[in-house]
Amino acid sequence: LDPEGQQSGIFETYCRVFQTGDVVQLEHTFRGRWFQLALTRCGNGVLSSMFDITAIRESQQIRQQQAELLQRVVDTSPVGIALFTPRRDETGRITDFSYLLTNPANARLTGRSIDELLSHTMLTLFPGTRPIGYFDRMVAVMETGEP
Repeated sequence: LDPEGQQSGIFETYCRVFQTGDVVQLEHTFRGRWFQLALTRCGNGVLSSMFDITAIRESQQIRQQQAELLQRVVDTSPVGIALFTPRRDETGRITDFSYLLTNPANARLTGRSIDELLSHTMLTLFPGTRPIGYFDRMVAVMETGEP
């Protein structure tokens, strides 16, 4: 192996696989590329299968950056923002909504903490949304796609 392999500990991993017979799966970078490796002892050597996952890792990194950007935009927005997902019963009827995302402005407006909002359903925290029709309007939006 080249010096990069020895610095990363991959050489030691090959040695351990050879000595113990353990099967090892890991991700490893080599010359700017990401690989998924499966190592197993094979006779007097180590069988290594490699799959180039660079495109997958780059895609994950882009999605992570986009998620972080979205979270920063949401967190710094001066208006209350909430993203909900419907909760359905066994017939598929929407029975409540869970928070997927919210921001500090929404927490201030509702008088609840972000953690509290994210860990409870809408009707649990705000049962008054049903009698005033807000809940039904949210259900209609989910079912029709119309704002």
